[in-house]
Amino acid sequence: MKAKKLFISFVATLATFFVACQQDDEVMPQNLPPQVELTRAYDITRHEAIIQGNVTPVGSGHICFITLRYGVTDSLEHEVGFKNTERDITARLTNLQTATTYRCVLETGNEYSTISSDTLTFTTAQGGTPLLSAITSYAHGPHRIGLQSSITDNGGYPIIETGFYYWPAGGEKKKVTVAQHPDSLRMKSLIRLLEKDTPYQAQAYATNQLGEGVGPTFDFRVNDLLTLTMAGTLSEWLTLEEQHYMNSLTLSGPINGSDIYLLHCMAGGAHKSNDYGRLSYLDLIETHVRAGGEYPW
Repeated sequence: MKAKKLFISFVATLATFFVACQQDDEVMPQNLPPQVELTRAYDITRHEAIIQGNVTPVGSGHICFITLRYGVTDSLEHEVGFKNTERDITARLTNLQTATTYRCVLETGNEYSTISSDTLTFTTAQGGTPLLSAITSYAHGPHRIGLQSSITDNGGYPIIETGFYYWPAGGEKKKVTVAQHPDSLRMKSLIRLLEKDTPYQAQAYATNQLGEGVGPTFDFRVNDLLTLTMAGTLSEWLTLEEQHYMNSLTLSGPINGSDIYLLHCMAGGAHKSNDYGRLSYLDLIETHVRAGGEYPW
């Protein structure tokens, strides 16, 4: 009788064990990593792209981080972080290299595990030659003109050289190179030794690794007019040879004692020799006298 009771007890225990195991199989494991994918890259330009993806939690598993990693090498050297609560992921990538293939991976997980999406690749757009703005004149004077322009688009590559072409109408084209500051897209240069009352044309240019771009043509003439923007700077605009031998000058803008003394010398008033100072015609109607400067007596 005891053996029969022991057998029945064993069968009941075994049945309980199988039921428990069956119930455990139906329970969702805890702290599962989420599902993650990158879906597309779009609005791709030379320097930007938009990346989309999504993160889907599984069961009661929670999310501790969401990170988009991207780069041009296997190390994926750049990253963008998102809030743990975000599910639809959108990232605008900027400062990208022209005509370059990038790799992107979306990573997420918790303290138990990390999961990564499949790799998404895209290639930025091809570049071109630089684009330049129209030339403007920042100053002009006898036999010279100050030209300035801006690089409106570097074509997606570093600028190698900048400058201006200039030539008399129907004449030989000349070139002046301008040293450009790395942090500036503007360039300016003073063109000297021009023929008075002769029609000239000019173009700004810039080169990158794909070639040269030129801006619109600028038409100009030079004459005896010299316009100053700051009093006391006349000597900076005239070479010593011009100070000695110029015979006519029309001056406009602010002047002070230093400028007036230089005009006095150019007219021969400070030297006994007739070889220095040949200025015989001077127009000061458009000038404005300012205090300051030096006028040695």
